[in-house]
Amino acid sequence: MFVLLLGFVFGGTLGGDQYRSYLIGGILAQTLTFNASFTAVYLAKDLQLGLIDRFRSLPMSRVAVILGRTSSDLSTSVLSVAVTLLCGLAIGWRITTGPASALAALALLLLFAFAVSWIGAVIALTARSVEVAQSLGLVWLFPVTFVSGAFVSVSSSPARSA
Repeated sequence: MFVLLLGFVFGGTLGGDQYRSYLIGGILAQTLTFNASFTAVYLAKDLQLGLIDRFRSLPMSRVAVILGRTSSDLSTSVLSVAVTLLCGLAIGWRITTGPASALAALALLLLFAFAVSWIGAVIALTARSVEVAQSLGLVWLFPVTFVSGAFVSVSSSPARSA
């Protein structure tokens, strides 16, 4: 929805086809950052329901549950990247580098997604309930994604040109 909204509704004002190419990077970063809220909510839910307490009685590593949750969310991120790239291709975005550079960029995106999911895990471990984890999981995401230069180039922003 963001690709279509920003690409076609606001995209004409912001640069048309050239903006749509710029947009996909921001949408990818936003999508992967927002996936961290899933980590926070579902890990907090596991903690609240007592699932983690059951795992503590088993002979397994203490980090295994958190690593499993973040790895699971990494697979969700792979799917999110695929859907976003397909939407980008549908609106005219194309990869302009070679295959090696494109694969390196995808690997960097997935590394970013994995790192951000650990922020969600820390939020879940410090929250007292699922509701608090959900609120804390989203509170930092909006400034990070919308105040950045991900959707509008910082050099072309109105505050910069004034």
